[in-house]
Amino acid sequence: MTELTLASEGLYPPKKGPDPSLRRLASGILIQAFRDIITSRKESKECIAWREDALEWFSLNDDYPGSFVWVCHVLNANPWKIREWLDEYRFANPMRRREMGKKLVGFQIPH
Repeated sequence: MTELTLASEGLYPPKKGPDPSLRRLASGILIQAFRDIITSRKESKECIAWREDALEWFSLNDDYPGSFVWVCHVLNANPWKIREWLDEYRFANPMRRREMGKKLVGFQIPH
């Protein structure tokens, strides 16, 4: 009897990058998290909850699918650089925030 072995290459093999659809998903997650922090100008309970959830999401070091670290891995992005940018944004004056927000709006992640 011949033994059959199936080897998994994982979610995406190292020789290939992540599938374009996976990259689009990861970039969508990241962009929505930025939006939840940046565009919530209202102080409704719902907007505050979204902002707090997004801030917590950025701060966690979990690596499960959908987590910030996982998203960065899929996008080949440095999580610490993104966190530094976010801290700079959060503590910037309103004019600087507008400038940073404009750059973020035009930001594209290659698929």
